[in-house]
Amino acid sequence: MLLINKILNLRMKLNQLTFTRFIAAILIVFFHFGNNTILASSNITAPIVKQANLGVSYFFILSGFVMMIAYSHKKIDFKQYYLNRFARIFPAYFFSLLLILFFQIVHHFPINWRAFLLNVFAIQAWFPGYATSFNFTGWSLSVEVFFYLCFPILLHYFYQKFHKKEILISVILVWLVTQLFFHYSLNTYYKSDSSFSHDLLFYFPSMHLSSFLVGNATGIFYLYLVEKKRHSDFYHLLLIFLLILLYLLLKYPPPVNFHNGLLAILFVPIILSLSLVEKSMPILTSKLSIFLGEISYGIYILQYPVIVYSPAICKRMGIPDGFYSYLLCLCIVSALSYFFLEQPLRRFISNGFRWGNLPKGNTKKTFG
Repeated sequence: MLLINKILNLRMKLNQLTFTRFIAAILIVFFHFGNNTILASSNITAPIVKQANLGVSYFFILSGFVMMIAYSHKKIDFKQYYLNRFARIFPAYFFSLLLILFFQIVHHFPINWRAFLLNVFAIQAWFPGYATSFNFTGWSLSVEVFFYLCFPILLHYFYQKFHKKEILISVILVWLVTQLFFHYSLNTYYKSDSSFSHDLLFYFPSMHLSSFLVGNATGIFYLYLVEKKRHSDFYHLLLIFLLILLYLLLKYPPPVNFHNGLLAILFVPIILSLSLVEKSMPILTSKLSIFLGEISYGIYILQYPVIVYSPAICKRMGIPDGFYSYLLCLCIVSALSYFFLEQPLRRFISNGFRWGNLPKGNTKKTFG
C-alpha cells in the first residue's frame, strides 16, 4: 500500500499539465486585448485566438481533475482544506481588486461599491449584472469558489461511497443534461450579451458544475489507469491527433456553442494523454515551462489591472506602449506577484495565519 501511494504521489506531480495552463492563460489574454495582433488576424491562428475564451472551460475541467488527484486518497481536514483553497486563489485575486480600486480612486471614476463587495466575497457570478464587474476575469474565480465549497461534500458522500462505474455514468448524465439545457435555453430564452439570460447561462456557477465534475471523473479514471500501469508512448500520437481535431473544430465549427464544457469531449482525452504518456516531453517539463505554468494564474487574474496601468509602466520602463509591451509587463508583474505575494501569503494562510513552514502534506507548488 505504501509503495502504491509513493507511485501515486510521483504521478500526482503531473508537470506536463502545468505548462498548458500558461498556454491557455496567454491565449485568453490575446482574446481579450490582442485583437490587432498578427495571431488574431492570420487565417491560421485566428480560429484559436478568437475562441480562446473556451480555455476557461479547460481550466474548470483541469481544476476538477487535479482536485481529485490531490484528495481522492485521503480524508479531508475541512479546516485545512478551506485554508489551502483560500491561500491558493485569494492573495492575487484581492491584489487585482485593490489595483483596480486604487486606479478608479486616483482617476476619480465612479465606484460601484456593491459590485466591489460582491467581488471581495467572490460571489459576483451568482448575481446577474455583476458577474464581470470590477475585474471582469474574476467571474471564473467566483465559479471556482463554488466548486471548492462543493468538492468536500461530493468527495465524502459520492466519490468515496460509490463504484467507479456508477460515478462515471452519473457524471456523464449530468454533463449531457447540462449541455441539453444550455443549448435549449440559448435557442429559446437567450436575448443578448447584456441580458439577464446571458449572465445566467454563461456565468452562473451551477452552469459550469458539470465541467468540474467531468474533471473529477477524469481524475478517478486516471488513477485507475495508473494503478493498472496503463502508460504508453501511444499517447504522443493520440495527443497530436486530438490537437489537430480541436483545431479543425475551431476553424470549421459545427452549429453548436462550445462554451460551458461541450469541448470536454476533447479536453478530457487531451488531459489524460498528457498525464499518461510514458516519456516526458522536455518542452512541457523544463524548469521554464513549469515556472510559466506556475505564474499563469497571475497572468489570468491580473490581465485587466495590468492593462490599465501598462501605459504608465511602459513609460517608466522606457519602452513603447503596445500589446506586446503590455504582455511583457503582465508576465513581469505576475512573476513578482508569484514570488513576493502569492507564495509568502500561501504559506502564511495555509499555516493557520502564522509565519513558518507549510503544514505536513502541503507543498510549495500546489497545482489545484
